Amino acid sequence: MISRATWGCTNNMRAVSLSGRPFLHTGIPLLFYCTLSTLSGVGTAQPQNTDAPSSRALLEQAKDHESAQRYHDAIPLYREVLQREPERDDVRAALARLLSWQGAHAEAADLYRGILRRHPVDLDIRTALARVLSWQQHMDEARTLYEGVLRENSSHPEALQGMADVLLWEGRSEEALRYYEQTSALSNDVAITERITSIRNAIVQREQNPSAAVHPPVSAGRDETIARARAWERNAEYGPAIAAYRQILAEHPGDDDINGALARALARDGQFEPAASLYGDILTRHPTDVDVQLGLARVRSWQKQFPAAIQGFQAALRQDPANRDALRGLADTLFWSGASQEALVHYAQLAQVTGDPESAARVQAITASLEASPQAPLGLRDSTIRLPYRDYVKLGYGQFSYSRDIPDERNILIEAAKSFGAYTVIGRVEPVTRFGFHDTPVSGELYSPLWRRAWGYLAAQGTMNSHFSPNYSIAGEITQGMGIVHPLLSKIEVSFGYRHLSYKTGDSDLLIPGLTVFLPFNLWLTEKLYYVPETGAVTLASRLTWRPMNRLQIFASGSFGTSGERIVATQDLTRISSHAVQGGITLPIAERWSLEATGFYEDRGILYRRQGGSFSVIYHW
Repeated sequence: MISRATWGCTNNMRAVSLSGRPFLHTGIPLLFYCTLSTLSGVGTAQPQNTDAPSSRALLEQAKDHESAQRYHDAIPLYREVLQREPERDDVRAALARLLSWQGAHAEAADLYRGILRRHPVDLDIRTALARVLSWQQHMDEARTLYEGVLRENSSHPEALQGMADVLLWEGRSEEALRYYEQTSALSNDVAITERITSIRNAIVQREQNPSAAVHPPVSAGRDETIARARAWERNAEYGPAIAAYRQILAEHPGDDDINGALARALARDGQFEPAASLYGDILTRHPTDVDVQLGLARVRSWQKQFPAAIQGFQAALRQDPANRDALRGLADTLFWSGASQEALVHYAQLAQVTGDPESAARVQAITASLEASPQAPLGLRDSTIRLPYRDYVKLGYGQFSYSRDIPDERNILIEAAKSFGAYTVIGRVEPVTRFGFHDTPVSGELYSPLWRRAWGYLAAQGTMNSHFSPNYSIAGEITQGMGIVHPLLSKIEVSFGYRHLSYKTGDSDLLIPGLTVFLPFNLWLTEKLYYVPETGAVTLASRLTWRPMNRLQIFASGSFGTSGERIVATQDLTRISSHAVQGGITLPIAERWSLEATGFYEDRGILYRRQGGSFSVIYHW
């Protein structure tokens, strides 16, 4: 028997899947580990004979193509490996999975049946075969397989969802609801949750209007069945609509208008792979059908298969250059993929052709985003995760030691950020143990675009029963790009910030003028002056930042003057000769995980020396 561990990660038949990656565990100091990993992380490929690649090399290539969603490239490689090593049922299952996604259901089913002859009790392969059979509309056989799997493992998530899908397609939404609810409890899949809500709404509507609760039987008039199916589609009741379209196709399997309607309903219901497969099948018979090309391109864009989606929209535009849906789809897909400059061209064309105010507004928003500072967490969000991060949860820890027998400082950071259109809100709770006391400041920041090439933020912080932190503080800063004065100054930003801090012993103000110069190779240098009018303390801080990639950033900073580099406690405001150096890195460790690590040293003369570091783990959504 092939274990579930073998097949669990290769046979997830859900329309939307999440891929996990191992987390990084290490006892080495994180700053040095991350730096070394970044600088020396070039893979050490094993030498191989390029004239006759080994089966292992072919398999790795196939997996790479599959990970990049280049299924047409992966399938021949899996076939070649299987031809060389016909006993490899793991490769046979991978090939069957991709063939099923590409619409070759009969061959995929044959491959799965072959595996089951050798491993008849493998639950995941039985589930995968049932899924393919359901796509072939062999509902009775699929349901029998799902029932057998669930008798042996009543919590098998793919079997639960598959059983729910079959029941929904058969028009038995109340029975399907129970299985969807069990699936949701196990997976917390947003798409399943939305489907449950849709089914419940449909049930309530049928109870309020009993005449609408009767599904059209197979023998009902074709026109009447189509009309009801389209009405269900308009009301977002995709389950009954899908069932109705399947009933028509059972009698008229060659009706590609109904095949197209079924593909559309499947796509809107979140069943992307069956929809894409059906659209692809229609295109083999009608390769120039613009509506079908657009339908397939939309599905690929919803699957985040952006290159395939872009090709589809471009193919439609070659036949109909003024097609508004194709122009909109191409512009949206380019934007979601991170190609904002190219998307801007198509949005501008769409606004010119249609006079659409939404497209004109998108042109203005993207233009503002392209002109925005790389330091500003602002602008429209596409699907690319990039610095500065805007939608995330961050957990961090820092520890610092002091001279003069001052107790160590320990910080815990809990931070979350959420974007709202062009705005970003950040909330933060930071328990700090310093000087032998414990404070828990709570703070929030709102980042906002202002006028052209200008942005700023407002911040507030409060601490209950504070010992060394401010009872409260308010702050704000405005940054202005100097490109509005002259294009030659577009690489310069000036800023001015103000912070008011209220301590138990009195209030203090902090003035923070700044200058940033943007250099080649995604480097920029920021100079900020921290001035405390009450004490006359002044500190100049310099920071050099390098962002070679969307999610990799390295910085080094230094400061000298007569105040602390990080002004929190009243001791940081004391006027005394000081200097500090700091360095840090932000880098990705998985698709939706990043790591921050910093090191810090500060010398405040006769007061103390402070040194240490911190690290944070970030989850993005």
